[in-house]
Amino acid sequence: MKNSKEKYGVEAIVIYEDSIVLGMQKKYRWVDIGKNKKGIVLKTIGGQIKESETEKMALIRELREEIYFSKNNKDIKFNFIKPENTYLINGSKNEVVKASNERVAIVRAKLQEMNIFIKKNQKKLEGHFYIIKIEGIGKIKPKDLPALLVIPIEKFLKINFLTKINYQEIKNFLVEKEKISEKDVFSIMLPEFFKKIIKKIYETGIFNGASLQSDKKR
Repeated sequence: MKNSKEKYGVEAIVIYEDSIVLGMQKKYRWVDIGKNKKGIVLKTIGGQIKESETEKMALIRELREEIYFSKNNKDIKFNFIKPENTYLINGSKNEVVKASNERVAIVRAKLQEMNIFIKKNQKKLEGHFYIIKIEGIGKIKPKDLPALLVIPIEKFLKINFLTKINYQEIKNFLVEKEKISEKDVFSIMLPEFFKKIIKKIYETGIFNGASLQSDKKR
């Protein structure tokens, strides 16, 4: 694990049944874009690693903090999908590096490149991305987030990332904890290259249960 002074986050592309699950950023991160509208980011589930955690431990903790699972905890399986390659996404450059620790991608970018509602912010971000299939959870709903986006994989791959999305495009896939205004504008905080990664893995049939490595929460 990196020195604690080297800040980076871990993120999970969550598979639930035949859908991708993204989280809606908390309200204090919403951006006023004028005309009584907010710019709201939908992103992968994740966060910072605590001092005593591995990347996988941090991801499982974040999932349990942000998603409510309706079944008993002992029935839940967190299946980390091991990719053939790990992609290094550095700005507009995409490189293949040796797969390690089951990461599907490492993304390095500036905040203004990943959040279209924030301009002139040069803060550097680094995220280590995994794909996790969750099983044995029953119905899901947001726990510590305003809403979840639970969208079938085929439809998810047709949405443009890092661009403006209106409420009508996603309303049927939102699981809301708090009422979301139809006026608000949304964006998926993922590089477009992730479509190729997800599509490639999806076409192998792995999402249906093959080649999974299970990791139950202690």
